[in-house]
Order: sequence, then C-alpha cells, then structure tokens
Amino acid sequence: MIEVKIIIRNLKSAEKVKKTLTDKMLGTGFFVIKEADEIQKPTYILTGQTRAMLFEDVFSEVKLQIEEDLITIYSTPIVNGDWKVLDSVLYKKKSA
Repeated sequence: MIEVKIIIRNLKSAEKVKKTLTDKMLGTGFFVIKEADEIQKPTYILTGQTRAMLFEDVFSEVKLQIEEDLITIYSTPIVNGDWKVLDSVLYKKKSA
C-alpha cells in the first residue's frame, strides 16, 4: 500500500480528481489540504491511499483529468495499517 500525494494548482481540479479516483475505486481516504504562504499562490495537496500496483493508473487518470493544473504527484509506502479497511474499497484482484 502507498500514500499518494498530488499537488494541484486549484481547488476545483483537486475536488474533480478526488471524485474521479474515488468513483473509479483507485484509492480511498482522499482529502484536500490548502497550502499557502505570503509569497506564492496557494496550492492544494490531495492525499489518499491506494495499492502500489495502481499508482500508474492513478497517475494516468490525474494527467487525463487535470494535466494543466498538476504540479507533481508522488507516493510513499505505508508500512503498517488496517489492511482490511483499505482492501475493502480497492480492487480485490490486485495485491499490494
């Protein structure tokens, strides 16, 4: 399992990606955080969990939906967690 972080230029695009990834069962637990400072325009961080084998699917879907608003996307491994909860909302035919 991995945690995906998607840095996006605007809130509308972040919400669009959140809905798409959830509807297509490409991840779970998505939420958006606004990141702002006094110098730069605000950006939005969309964070959620998915299976490592689905990262390329997530990446492709994000690029398809909001390529012009995407700043970056990356993942970090989840070492421990409630696997039953995560498995219940993701593809059962692929394993982490």
